[in-house]
Amino acid sequence: MTRRIDDTGFGGIRIIQDEELFCYGMDAVILADFAAERIRQRRKNFYKVCDFCTGNGIVPLILSHKVRDAEILGVEVQKRCFELAKENIAFNKLEDRISVLNENIKAFCTAEFKNESRLANSFDGITMNPPYTKAGCGIQCDNRHKNIARHELLGTLDDFMKGSSVFLKDKGDLFMIHRPHRLADVILTGKKYSFSLKELQLISGKNGQKPNLAVMHFVKNGSPELKILPQIFLRNADGNFSKNALKLYE
Repeated sequence: MTRRIDDTGFGGIRIIQDEELFCYGMDAVILADFAAERIRQRRKNFYKVCDFCTGNGIVPLILSHKVRDAEILGVEVQKRCFELAKENIAFNKLEDRISVLNENIKAFCTAEFKNESRLANSFDGITMNPPYTKAGCGIQCDNRHKNIARHELLGTLDDFMKGSSVFLKDKGDLFMIHRPHRLADVILTGKKYSFSLKELQLISGKNGQKPNLAVMHFVKNGSPELKILPQIFLRNADGNFSKNALKLYE
């Protein structure tokens, strides 16, 4: 086991990362910033958010800095990642604001859960950085933990969307980051569970390159009105971070 402590750059928050597990990247930072900006615009005194596929807890940790009045629950299927997320929450003394649950999203998709659980229809928002690759597609590595994070081995896009519809209140927000080539799947699956895509932003590594990420804002039972945001790029031609990327890191 190779562990390290990284400074996230957000309000003194540090994170313990295990290199045998999936270490966070720019995707998580983009998702947390995108969600936080819109949560703040809601101007509620209190906002309850759940982070699906929370991994080592990075999105809840960043959100705790960017949205000071939010209560956050992370959900993670892998036991080792779950334990590391718990450790990171305690390491940053955020137990009063962040909690984490070791569960498969599929468990939230049952009629019994929806009818009996206190978590059903109780969240204002969900953030989600799901596995990008369908099971059976793409190249897998020898590390099962990383394969689960990258491939839909323990939960599909349909499971994540269905679970989101169970967790969210009516008109609740779903914030997701995914690959552009899966956009059709994402939008059609969202529609299946009564999600309307309200905002879409494409992201590329450099100006002029094809986008390799898409960040989205859905609303449960929202009106069909889509706003396409300007595409952003993360690095300048010289390889340095762009103004957009620096803004993400404040």
